[in-house]
Amino acid sequence: HCQVLRARGYGSGHLAAARAAARSTAGEVLVLPSGRVALAAFHAACGGHTADPREAFGGEGTGAAAVPDPACAAVPWRAGIDGADLAHAVRDALARSGDSPAGVPSRLRAADLVLAEGRGGWISEVSTRDGRARLSGDAFARAVDRALGWGEVRSSRLALADEGGRVVLRGTGAGHGVGLCQAGAAARAAAGQDHRAILRHYFPLAALRPIQGTRLSAAPPR
Repeated sequence: HCQVLRARGYGSGHLAAARAAARSTAGEVLVLPSGRVALAAFHAACGGHTADPREAFGGEGTGAAAVPDPACAAVPWRAGIDGADLAHAVRDALARSGDSPAGVPSRLRAADLVLAEGRGGWISEVSTRDGRARLSGDAFARAVDRALGWGEVRSSRLALADEGGRVVLRGTGAGHGVGLCQAGAAARAAAGQDHRAILRHYFPLAALRPIQGTRLSAAPPR
């Protein structure tokens, strides 16, 4: 479901290892009980617990579930945004999703927002106090990160606070939190777990099967 990592510091050795891993597992796919191939998602770091795919994506089909992951350290991050910029980011996200941004004031404080905490500490929903505007936790995190120029708000495993006229976001984890945690999976592999054991942990609602006789899922989870 998710895209390959190509970033600074990951050169030909990383690419060769990824290709070797793909070749060594050729013909194996994660399959749902329905017989469809799972839309197996992954993310950079879960911060100690993965997210519920229904809470993050609002859909099924990944084969993943919210599971504890002590192999991934909870590395903290922090970001700050002006209240007017936060309001603009929320209105923009609502408009992108097809919802009306009319209920969002021109300036937001942390105290104006209600965060619904889901499984593993991930925020499932962010709403205004009057309930007129609602976003999934993942959509909210992405909207604020977009407003800050990307790379600042690393996940929806977060909390909000008002500090010095700005809204401060503090959290752990990186990415949407669904499915395989790359940091946790790397630690598990280094400890001797094979790919089957790792996938069983992160995708308990799916099983590895030969690719013959499976069906591709019709739509992504979001």
